[in-house]
Amino acid sequence: MEKHRPGSVVGVWKGFYKHVGILTECSTVIASSSQQGCIQEIPIHEFAMGKPTTVEGYPGIRRPEKVVAYARAEIGKPWNLFNSNCEHFVRRAHGIVQRSPQLQFAVIAIFALVAVCHLRRALR
Repeated sequence: MEKHRPGSVVGVWKGFYKHVGILTECSTVIASSSQQGCIQEIPIHEFAMGKPTTVEGYPGIRRPEKVVAYARAEIGKPWNLFNSNCEHFVRRAHGIVQRSPQLQFAVIAIFALVAVCHLRRALR
């Protein structure tokens, strides 16, 4: 990965979702991971797990050193799908509204699928 400013959000596709984290000045990534069960700082090659990474941008207005310092202060805190997944974490570090667009999409898709199944049963 070419040089990007610390605090940038990096991502890697893991099957059907994109895992995101915060790039540091040491070319490590701080991320909230379901696999590790907590927020960790790891080398970028471990974050990527052999897959290509992308720079997703810099969503907030916090200075890079503040983003990285906040992210490091969160290391060890537990992962939680509904309020501390990787998307929530990077948004907290950047000081912006916490939300998880991928989780929101998944919930809507599940509700839509359930509704279609119920509708199909009702029309039989």
